[in-house]
Amino acid sequence: MDNHYDIGIVGAGPAGLSAAFTVRWRNRSVFLADGRPEMGSLQRAPHVSNYLGLPPMPGTKLRERFLAQVWDAGVTIHRLTVKGVYPENGSFALQAGDDLVYVGAVVLATGAPPRDLLPGEERLLGAGVSYCASCDGPLFKGKRVAAVLAGEDPHEVLYLAELAERVYLFTPPDNIHPPFPSNIEPIPESLQAVTGSEHVEGVQLASGKTLPVEGVFFFTGRLPMAQLVPGLDTAGDAVEVNLRMATAVPGVFAAGDITGHPYQVARSVGQGQVAALEALSYMGR
Repeated sequence: MDNHYDIGIVGAGPAGLSAAFTVRWRNRSVFLADGRPEMGSLQRAPHVSNYLGLPPMPGTKLRERFLAQVWDAGVTIHRLTVKGVYPENGSFALQAGDDLVYVGAVVLATGAPPRDLLPGEERLLGAGVSYCASCDGPLFKGKRVAAVLAGEDPHEVLYLAELAERVYLFTPPDNIHPPFPSNIEPIPESLQAVTGSEHVEGVQLASGKTLPVEGVFFFTGRLPMAQLVPGLDTAGDAVEVNLRMATAVPGVFAAGDITGHPYQVARSVGQGQVAALEALSYMGR
């Protein structure tokens, strides 16, 4: 995989696909990453009847049209979760999976706000709470940790098991595909909170029981924006942007449902185009 591109786009929903198509239409290179196997709310929409110029159709059919157009333009969707966006000498480094990808500007198009954070999760971020085994796993060698896995490939959990003394795994029953290493223990209860004062000390279960752990890893496919891109301004769950789709971080733009209501496909597509053009303008293209 090439690791230098003009524009990096996080999310392959309508906004991300529109941004990627626009970048390629301007004959610039684009790195489009999305670790989710589906396409968010559009994939689940049974009927889309208000997209100007197109007849009513299922969301899956509209998705197929979007994908066909971006593929025809030469866009590749990298099925990788971007775990960090780091400014670097006027450009950015994206941590995509286990690799670093370098881009001149970034468009965030991760869709509707992520899940609600658990009590203690944000407060203990960096003090035992992590979203990346490759980054932080070695800090927990020989320790007990919890891992929350929601529909993703279990490779990060398996990597944790190589380091940790024990991994308590929280995941839906149909997502468990043994054999697991003997030190991975699936927990049939849901995780309700992360506990600890200065650092993670345990996780609280639905039964009220607390498991003592020193780290908690969330592999849920969606990162809190403060973890993904420090310095963003937010209003509630939405990332704040101006009319040029620019965020508070120079060189980082956002488009689509991530910017708040209304959650409409046409709005996302339009914002994706604006964000891409402004990202290219930021680079002086």
